[in-house]
Order: sequence, then C-alpha cells, then structure tokens
Amino acid sequence: MKGTGIALLVGALALAGCQPALNAATIDKAGTGTLVLRLATVDGDVNGSKQEPGNQAFLDALSQVSGGRIKPVLTSSFAEGAADPESTLVRAIAAGRVDGGWPATRAFAAGGIPGLQAFEAPFALTSYDALRDALRGQVRTQALAALDDSQINGLGLTIAGLRRPFSAKPMESVTSWKGLRLKALNSPVQDATFTRLGSVPVHTRITWRDDYGQGTLKLDGTELGLGPAVAYGMPFEYYPTNLVLWPKVSVLSINRAKFDALSAQQRQWIQAAADVAEDASSKGHYDEADFVQALCQSGVRPYTMPAQVLAALHVEAKPVLDRLSNDPAEAPLLHSVLEVAAAHPEPDASTEAASCSATPATPEIPNTVAPIPDGKYRAQITSDDIQSAQGPIGGHYTGTWTIALSNGTYAFTCTYTVDPKGDCGKSGADPNWVLEAGKLRGNSHVVHFVYDHALHDRLVHCGPCQSTPTKNVGWRLAGNQLTFFDVGQPVGDPLLIIKPWTKVS
Repeated sequence: MKGTGIALLVGALALAGCQPALNAATIDKAGTGTLVLRLATVDGDVNGSKQEPGNQAFLDALSQVSGGRIKPVLTSSFAEGAADPESTLVRAIAAGRVDGGWPATRAFAAGGIPGLQAFEAPFALTSYDALRDALRGQVRTQALAALDDSQINGLGLTIAGLRRPFSAKPMESVTSWKGLRLKALNSPVQDATFTRLGSVPVHTRITWRDDYGQGTLKLDGTELGLGPAVAYGMPFEYYPTNLVLWPKVSVLSINRAKFDALSAQQRQWIQAAADVAEDASSKGHYDEADFVQALCQSGVRPYTMPAQVLAALHVEAKPVLDRLSNDPAEAPLLHSVLEVAAAHPEPDASTEAASCSATPATPEIPNTVAPIPDGKYRAQITSDDIQSAQGPIGGHYTGTWTIALSNGTYAFTCTYTVDPKGDCGKSGADPNWVLEAGKLRGNSHVVHFVYDHALHDRLVHCGPCQSTPTKNVGWRLAGNQLTFFDVGQPVGDPLLIIKPWTKVS
C-alpha cells in the first residue's frame, strides 16, 4: 500500500498481517517449563501513543516476574482488515484463537460480552485523575466481575488515554455536529452518542488514514487521543481542549480455559504481571502539553468550546446515559462511574498548559524560490535518531528518505532500511512512489515546502492526493550537508529536522 503524503504515511497504522500459529511448550505442574503466551493487540506499537504505559509494563513483566519462564509473543495490528478489529480480538480471546491481549472496554459489547459500556458514558470520565480513581476502586471491581460469566478472565485495567473529537472545522455549536461523518470504534455508546448529536458514526479499518487520504473513505472527523494523533498522524485540523468525549481503558485479558489449565505458579506470575501493569498505569505521566505543541507544529489547532455549547451537548447526550441506566447489565457499573465522575467534574486541563498561541502565525510565503542547490538530499533515519530528537516525534519515520529538488520544486521518496512494512511511515517503501511534492519557496535563511496537489498528481497519478501542511524551517548548507532547523514558525513535519541531509547527486 502506498501513502499519498508524508502526513498520511506517518499516520498509517501497522500492517502486520495475521496471527502466528504458535504452540506452548510442554509445561509441568510446577510451572518450571517455558510457557508461550500468544498475545494480540489492534494498536500496532504497544505504547506508540505514549499514553499506554501499563500495557507495555504488562508485556515486559510477564518475562520478568517469571524469570523468563513465560514467553509472550505478540501479534500487533490484529484483524486490521476488519471494520471491527478490536471486537474481533475480544471474540478471538474468548474462543482461544489467541491466548490474551488488552482490548479496550469499548470493544466488549460488540464482542458479545456486556457490562463494560459505562466506561464510555459520554462526558463522564474526562480527566486522568478520574481514571486513576476509577481503576483502583469499586469501578475496577465491578468491571472485572462483569467478565465472570464469559470465556475471558479479566486480569486488570489500564489507562489508555482520553479521547477528543477531531474535525475538519471547529465544532463550536450544537448544530455544527449535524451531518458530520465521524469515525467511531464499533462501540454502541460511541454510535449512540454521535447519533444523538446528529452525526453519522462510521466504522473503519485500522488503515482508515490511508483510505481517507486516497479518497476511498469519506470522513469529516474522528474521536482520538492526543497521543495517537501525534504518533500516527492527524488529517483533521481542529480539536477542542475543553471537551473530552470518553476515555480509552484497556482490559488485560486471557482466555479463561487457558488460564484455568495453568499451574498455580503460572497463574500467579501472570496476575503479578497484571498488578505491575496496573501500578505503572496509575503512576503514568499523562501531561498532554507536549502533544499539543507537536500537533501545533503539524498544523492541528486546539480551540475552546463555549460553555453553553458544552452544556447543550450534555443535554443532547443524556438519553445515552438513560439507556445504560435502564440496562440491568450496564447500570451497576454506570452508577459507580458517575460517582467518580461527580468527584472530578472538570475535563483534564493539561492541554491548556500549552497552546498554539506560543506558535507564531503561519508566515507569509514569498514567491521567490529558496536558493538551495538542485539535487538529491538523503537522510537515513533510525530509531535511535528518533529517540535522540527533541520533543515528541512519534510516527514511523525510520527509513532512507530522499528529497529531490529541481527548478523550484521538491519531491519526497523513501526506501525501507530494516522493516519493509514498518519503515517509511508504513507506506510500502516503494522508492519510485513520490510521497509528497510541491513548490520550494523562501530565501537564504528560511525555506517553505508548499504542497502542490497538481504537481503531486502529475508525478504519481494519485487522484485525490492527501494534502500536507506547509513545512517552514531554517536551512544551512555546509559542503554536501543540508541541515534544517526550527525557526519559531510551524515546522509542519518533524521529519526534516530529525537529522541533517546529505547531498548525493
């Protein structure tokens, strides 16, 4: 699959294929053999969003607490071709097709297991403090008990971020929600909430960013966390700082029959790993200010929703709460969730600690061509380069990137270095496919990469090519090394400034 722009390709989720056919080694009753646990997630990277430390801690702790006698083997991007991948994962764990994983609570209802919908009660659990309280008290107890009659054993709960609405235009009135096609995640609560607000919930594949960028999927917005928006790319330009829709909460899960068949020692190790994960989740750092700044640099802007609109949205969504309160399977957990929510009524304000006001307005783009010599400039970007970069880079920038400059135009291409499916924004890494093209404007100090749809389409016939924000960076050329750097204007894409580029022709 080929992306049609750098913002799109960086946002693509993992293309990891089907689960491996793995078998556990023979294990004696004392638990002294090696147990292979087949785990799966739909999220690609375990903590690519930087908002799910508990899930990473669980994966790591399985080996650590068992002294290596539990070997977790992970399938990432499980069921990526399905419109309901996470509910498919719930059903797969229940059926024993995989041993376990950490699907979110939002996926269980459509996976055939009731009792967890209250976590997404609209506008209820809207802060990380609320989530911390919920996941170590009565809410946790009731949530795990809801799985008792199912084929899934719940080991624990972890925080996986707060979700906000992103859209092509600010949704600053109740009527502005009407008719919008918003990506939802096969959750009855998400569907009901968007429908009550006059929007159309759309279920998509994990590769929705590619589908949207290629024009095969019509969307006006999505629900998403700020961390994933930075890590995987955000094609929509606006989100409210003061409106949280609901949280994402993961359920550390294992097939019940599998768990019951293990020795007492092995069960103890697995539960101990889940306890480590819950502790890491509770103590996690969830300040989202860095995400706000990273989104600002990529052209995604926060706005403040008027108080009267917030109040009206709560009124519009109340029938969703009423439905849950009238459902015997959902009502007990809802009652406990609303008690926690009442103790934490304000949405998380960490995003207001930083805003795009610190970022100067987009500069006026000159008509002059930036005087960078024509040629091809190349940078091989490794995971170490990304880790060493300043600020939250996110995304999948690994690979060998080339910028071809010619007669006042530019074109980006990329080839994989290590992983043909993971490098180059998981775009397919075809060196002949131009990922982005446009006009090179600027002066001897600052260069602006201005995307040009017509030029891009002429080069690769991409049809509805995905537009990308203008990249504004300083530049200097020393010998054959071209260095880009932040000059206080919207960078647009951190790819340019991760490391210097070498002139190769």
